[in-house]
Amino acid sequence: AGGCPPYGAAVDSTGNVWFACNANWGNSFSANTQTLLRFDVTDVTNFSYHTPPSTFGCFNLYGLAVDSLGRPWVGSYACGDVHRYDPAADVWATADLGSGRAARGLAVDATGNVYVAESSGSQMVYRFTPDMVLDRTISIGAAGGDTVGVAIDLAGRVWAVTRNTDYATRIDMSVEPPVVQSFY
Repeated sequence: AGGCPPYGAAVDSTGNVWFACNANWGNSFSANTQTLLRFDVTDVTNFSYHTPPSTFGCFNLYGLAVDSLGRPWVGSYACGDVHRYDPAADVWATADLGSGRAARGLAVDATGNVYVAESSGSQMVYRFTPDMVLDRTISIGAAGGDTVGVAIDLAGRVWAVTRNTDYATRIDMSVEPPVVQSFY
């Protein structure tokens, strides 16, 4: 895929395909190691690399989702960050999950909120508003596992999965407090 090993993929609202490229698990700002790769839907020979400035301090891709505005969001696993790229403005933004956290899978709901699976052993899902404000932390209670994946179903419920367990967890965010149910 354009010379970088793809690790995740997502499609934007115009049909372009984005890949999270991850050649190793190390921190890197090199397009050959850690980068976003965009393929133009009308001409797949037309592709472009997108890597944040090194002033971000750490960039290590894991999860990838694209919001309704066509902005890819990536989980930066080893860095504890979530990054968002705005291709229209060619601008990167970042949000910190906190020391020792590991951002993995991401999903975007119908209102533009972004859910992030956090896998440092805390069994948490983080919710960011479309403007990158961390506004909710939800414990899924899957003891012993790392939350690695997240998805949104047609009813708007959040689903999370944990590695090293038999858990799938459904979170109903339409009620307060959210209803968290785990399934085996």
